[in-house]
Amino acid sequence: MKNRSRHRLPLFAGICAAALLAIPAASASAAFLTVTVDTAPPAANLTNEGTSDWVIYDSAATATTSISPTNTKSGSSILNTAALTAVTVGNSVRGTGTKGSQTFTYNNGTSPAAQTAAIIAEVFDSTLDVAGTGVKFSVGGDPLITRTLKVWATGFNGQGTLTATLPGVSNQFALSQLYTASKVPTLFTITYQPDSAADQLGISYVMTTDSGGAATNSHVGIQAVTLSVPEPTAAVTLLGGLGMLLKRRRRA
Repeated sequence: MKNRSRHRLPLFAGICAAALLAIPAASASAAFLTVTVDTAPPAANLTNEGTSDWVIYDSAATATTSISPTNTKSGSSILNTAALTAVTVGNSVRGTGTKGSQTFTYNNGTSPAAQTAAIIAEVFDSTLDVAGTGVKFSVGGDPLITRTLKVWATGFNGQGTLTATLPGVSNQFALSQLYTASKVPTLFTITYQPDSAADQLGISYVMTTDSGGAATNSHVGIQAVTLSVPEPTAAVTLLGGLGMLLKRRRRA
């Protein structure tokens, strides 16, 4: 039996090699970035959308230099460092008690652990009624994995522009709707993959048009962010199984 196993080994090794070749190799220059926009997104289930991580920015109104997420996916910390700061140097950011029309649900948060149909506010630049003000954050990536980041943004009496940047890729722009008092959210979906793990994806959301005018509290801000990473491909799973079988045959 041992001799037969040895004769079959080269054929089995060839099968493994063929399976390996069937898996697309990682590109030496894999950086890419795409942005799509939905100006009328449905109610969001953060648990389903953020399979890898999610965060909510629903802060009190106190102005400060930066605002970290107020609720996150339990047991995950990828986006915990994605604090919102002001786009304009020297400005501060703040939250608000004025909520919009979007509802968010989740069942795997930190505190509280679950929410059903919660309406959350947003974090925005504390300087109001000024075009060019907004918020920003950054998050890392993996040169071997495509990640999908979803950003729920909103505003009041103003129009916002999302800018996504990644080293090695041209800037991507997506115009949001013109916000009114209803604060209907905008959903931006960013798919990205950097050249290096050291490269950061930068996201900023800026009020480019103040439609309300002076003393109308015009602003734009960010409510929530989710992150998802695709599951391993079937080819990778198959290769893992073939490797285990090869190890067993060698032991025989």
